[in-house]
Amino acid sequence: MLSKRLFLMVMAVVVSLAIISAGAAAVGVRPLVIDLDLKPGDVGQFELVLSPGTAAEVVHLSLYQPVQLVDGSLEYHPGDPEIFPALSWISLDQTVVNVYPGSEAKVSGTVRVPFSAGGSHTAVIMVEPQVPMVQSGITFRVRYAVRLNIRVDRPGLRRTAELVEFDLAADETGQPVIRGLIHNSSQWDYLVTGEAAIRDSERRLVERIPLTSLTGLESGLESVRIFPGAVVEFLGPVTKRLEPGEYNIRMFIRYGDTGQIIKTENMVIAPGDFVFSDDDDLGAVSFDLDQIALELNAGGRRSQPLLVSNELGRSIKVVVGLEEVERDYPYSLIEWIQLSNAEEIVLPPRGNRRIVVTTAVPRDAETASYHGVLAVAAFDAETEDFLGLISIPVSVLVGGEHEYNLEVRSLGSALYEDDLHLISLDLANTGNVPLNPEVTLVIYNDAGEFIARAELALPEGSANILPLRSSTVEGLASGLEAGRYLAQLSILLDNNEELSFERELVIE
Repeated sequence: MLSKRLFLMVMAVVVSLAIISAGAAAVGVRPLVIDLDLKPGDVGQFELVLSPGTAAEVVHLSLYQPVQLVDGSLEYHPGDPEIFPALSWISLDQTVVNVYPGSEAKVSGTVRVPFSAGGSHTAVIMVEPQVPMVQSGITFRVRYAVRLNIRVDRPGLRRTAELVEFDLAADETGQPVIRGLIHNSSQWDYLVTGEAAIRDSERRLVERIPLTSLTGLESGLESVRIFPGAVVEFLGPVTKRLEPGEYNIRMFIRYGDTGQIIKTENMVIAPGDFVFSDDDDLGAVSFDLDQIALELNAGGRRSQPLLVSNELGRSIKVVVGLEEVERDYPYSLIEWIQLSNAEEIVLPPRGNRRIVVTTAVPRDAETASYHGVLAVAAFDAETEDFLGLISIPVSVLVGGEHEYNLEVRSLGSALYEDDLHLISLDLANTGNVPLNPEVTLVIYNDAGEFIARAELALPEGSANILPLRSSTVEGLASGLEAGRYLAQLSILLDNNEELSFERELVIE
């Protein structure tokens, strides 16, 4: 949940160590990430620039290998070419550098890729200022982990992934959590996003849950990069009450540009399996609006009142804040919004209060749709116990000419029940306005004979696909046996433009 993220200032490329001394090492390094796209037999070059501090320093450079842990984080181990052969491809023109005030120092590096190589190989160049000998005191020593990503394009290497485990389990507090272990079984690194959907015995949607790694939860990241061979746990807390009974849980994993995994399981929840809040804590806060959607020109300004109501028979404290749609989202509007009368609010039993959300669009704002989230958290006024969180989407459409672009990434299927298959199409909105595409799928066999037709729609609870974000459209098709089929896709966009695609559909 948004309010429970720790939002740590995590810098994976910087490792900080405290060491007994008297001063502080001030040398810097750039870049902190180097990407080399090469082919077998290629020779690649790179350069590190060491920026000086106020005193002369001796800097040591050495090679390390990263090891990805199950929580998604990285550990750095001293380089061993016997274990990690890619380290033997890398050479530096110097490993001990004197850096003097007023003058930058440069280190050149070379990567020689063997003809037999392929896939992704990540090494770390540790840049570490030498600590001077001192009599007493404390210094803060910083060493920089420069990530060197070597990606070798070799024909025939595919990005693959496996869902090793998938379950609904209790966390340390007894609350339910969806978890899945994702294994990168390929030689490529790639970004992974996930979500889960819980349905009751009548197939009614209970909750849709985003999944990410523990480090992703802590840093507010929805996508996690998984390195070749690594296994990373993806988690998502369940916030809705699950009464005893049978549930259908579907996990959807998107990896790379075109890969996806769909897995469904029926699970039975028995009394006492999980811990939930008291009934009175459910629905602690309500609003007179479920979203704020505005249309403004650059330089425009508008205020929107929002009524916050306490639905409980006791006093609650309400905290109102603004959240990004995702970290570093290019179409974020949270810097445009001001909240009035929204300081820490204490509402009496069944009481309410009106806050004002004012949006001021900068004069230089480009034509596009901008988005953010108004997050309202409720706490017991006396005990400070957390009661719940409600998120209200906020959007502003700026200007009149917009880009409607959609990219088809992958098509997959999973057995739904009996003769029905769930067809899932992964779509990416590459335009600058939200899209609610209407998708028709027609399936043919190898002989060109019609087999099935399906209408695909966004999952319940998803009104559209925001700019530069991905989502799936889903539908059911019958009469499909194991094999390979040709799927013809017709997609109608919001501006009435129709797109056509063909994709292979594999039924297992």
